[in-house]
Amino acid sequence: MEAVFIIAALVLDKFSDSLLPEKPRACQALISESSSTIGNWVYVILLPAYLVATVGLLFSWRPARPLFVVTRVANVLAPLLLGPSIDSGWYTLTLFLTDLRLWSPVS
Repeated sequence: MEAVFIIAALVLDKFSDSLLPEKPRACQALISESSSTIGNWVYVILLPAYLVATVGLLFSWRPARPLFVVTRVANVLAPLLLGPSIDSGWYTLTLFLTDLRLWSPVS
């Protein structure tokens, strides 16, 4: 189920830019031209760590739980390194639903 939300977030991120009005779209283009390389490297490090932690949780690997929590918290804090961003809201909603599903007691 989590994979469905992540795929939906990526698809909506690519196709929802056309839903923005002209001024926010121009501002988004300006922001993407000067994107932070530090923030991109954080995501390059977070993705393999998140995958290792998720697989480790499936196999009851002892360090998987703290690694999973660290990657999720870092994923929440990583946009601070990227700076301002503009999106239509659909991408953010799917990420929120993914996190809500992950942290809900009824999974």
